[in-house]
Amino acid sequence: MGADPGHSSAVQAVVHWFGQCDLVASGSRSDVEARLLPFAFEAGLLGVVHIVDDVARARELSFLWWVSAGAPRFLIAHGDPDHIVAPSDGQALHSALVRAGVASRFDFWEAQGMRKPSSIGRHRWQ
Repeated sequence: MGADPGHSSAVQAVVHWFGQCDLVASGSRSDVEARLLPFAFEAGLLGVVHIVDDVARARELSFLWWVSAGAPRFLIAHGDPDHIVAPSDGQALHSALVRAGVASRFDFWEAQGMRKPSSIGRHRWQ
């Protein structure tokens, strides 16, 4: 409910650009990954040293665990390589949305990293 009760303030669509959706998955790093990415921003967000110190809170803050049929449609974009958030995070969100019956599109751009692909903006919703 916004300032104008005659118009819905519900979210109509979401653009998820190279983002996380599961703090537990993205914060669970192997020893090698931890050496390559020495900061643990997921754990820092929770105020803990390791993400496993508060898995319940991490899931509560991860919108992958909140997907439902009433969600707005999503455009999820990810590129490779991304050394901070794995593209599998975006794919997992897309799969969960589709299973829930939500309109979702997952665009993956190889060798784009976090640069803006030139094709963005040309896509239209089906």
